[in-house]
Amino acid sequence: MKKQLLLLAVISALFVSSSFAETTVRAKVKDAVVFLSGAELRQQAVANLKQGENEVRVEGLAPFINQQSLKIALNDGVVLTSYNYSIDYLTEQQPSKRIKALEDSVAFYTNKEKDIKSEIKTTQDMISLLKVGMNTALTPSQQQLTTEAIEKNLQFFRNRQIQLDSDVKSLEQQQKKATERKKDFQRQLEEERTQSKHQCGVVTLQLNAVKAGNCNIELSYFTSSASWTPFYDMQIKKPQEPVSLVMKAYVRQSTGMDWEKVNLVLSTGQPARQHDAPKLETWFLRQQQYYGASLRQMDAQMYATNAILKADEDEAEALQRMPAHKVAARNTSIQEYVEAEEQNLSREYKINLPYTIEGNGKKRTISLFEQQIQADNTSYTYFIVPKLDGGAYLTLDIADWQSLNLLNGTVNITNNNVFYGQSQINTFTTEKSLTLTIGEDKQIAVKRELLQDYSQTKTIGSNKTTAKAYQITITNNKKEAVKIRLQEPYPVSTEKNISVELLSQTSPASSNDKEHGILTYEFELAAGASESITVGYSVKYPKDSSINL
Repeated sequence: MKKQLLLLAVISALFVSSSFAETTVRAKVKDAVVFLSGAELRQQAVANLKQGENEVRVEGLAPFINQQSLKIALNDGVVLTSYNYSIDYLTEQQPSKRIKALEDSVAFYTNKEKDIKSEIKTTQDMISLLKVGMNTALTPSQQQLTTEAIEKNLQFFRNRQIQLDSDVKSLEQQQKKATERKKDFQRQLEEERTQSKHQCGVVTLQLNAVKAGNCNIELSYFTSSASWTPFYDMQIKKPQEPVSLVMKAYVRQSTGMDWEKVNLVLSTGQPARQHDAPKLETWFLRQQQYYGASLRQMDAQMYATNAILKADEDEAEALQRMPAHKVAARNTSIQEYVEAEEQNLSREYKINLPYTIEGNGKKRTISLFEQQIQADNTSYTYFIVPKLDGGAYLTLDIADWQSLNLLNGTVNITNNNVFYGQSQINTFTTEKSLTLTIGEDKQIAVKRELLQDYSQTKTIGSNKTTAKAYQITITNNKKEAVKIRLQEPYPVSTEKNISVELLSQTSPASSNDKEHGILTYEFELAAGASESITVGYSVKYPKDSSINL
């Protein structure tokens, strides 16, 4: 009776499980819209459904997604009754092509190492047999051999052993190299496996099909495990020639799954964020009480914290406010396949070529556009700040830079095919020209020295007056004239009992930023010529005070 009940229970369980047989399919990435932070992925899979209720398990999704962004599209005649997203930590993932290649290399050198080891053993056995043969040939029973025959035998054994010993040494060197290469590939394989995540996202769908057949399943969602960073390569030749500016991108994704031959779009948008328009409230005036320095410090800290939290939002808004211009680009191999389009809140770079991006987080470099900045829109100036640095830095000023549709990023600068270093493009500015630093030029000599005759401290009554003056000399050792922009600071008072005045010996400046205390001198310096500038100031302050002069 018990056996019959057990058999009945097993049959019932099999019947129940067969009525809801689970179908497992794997979704493949077709399209990826990569944002500065995050990506929108579109994946497709095909499942064979029976008429009626079906449970389909779709594997191969990113392990960490914004579940609110998940959208599911099905064939007509198939109804989605419910779904559930989860992360699978157990299912073995298919290794990437890179990992497979490394595994094959490890196996190749492992086998090679074994073959060489076997060949070494065989050669060493031959040496042992050779020694036995030599001892046998020279035993007393062989005394009938002539001296000439014995010498001939000895010479044969000697030459043969030398050859076999040489073979062993050569094989040992080959074995050592094979072992080293195997270890190199093993270390690289371990790194790749460490970077490759083994978990994946899974969506379990409850479907109801009008009739049996294949069903196309399309899923789209947002994941934060991807990003792209713009940067530029700038090629400068001569001042009278155009400047070449190539826009590139570092694209990376760490979803743990490789995007193989996907349609790639790079976007400046900022999705999956809280976007609420500001709302004004009534501004009530109230009498405030003074609580001392601690309250002011709290206000300052709060202001600093709010400024930091708002920085990312300001950057996104600035990108969205950028003017809509078509990118003026020359024809090159890649940019024929790149389209730049202005959307409501972003700019998109659509690449009409299939791309494969590995899911291990390593950055992939992609070229987008090359633009020519005409010489009429560029000017070169040597920027000098003698108090901070005795160098003269060549800078490039770009006029009408807004029409270039630039993004914030690093610029790799090459001058006459020599890499000079990096500068930064900052588009969050209201300046009419964009300034980039190319590099220091040692042919422009700068000297700053204190003038003792005008530098002194006097005490009159309850006040002290300290005067300082500096002479700055710039010498152009180049064979052509150059433009100079020199800045020299002077102190700015924030207290009523401290006053600052420029000395009459101060050279007239091109501009004077009194708020920040900066004198700017702009002039052209002929080849081989020198120019001297004097900057002096006096500070009057209470004699019992100590100030940072």
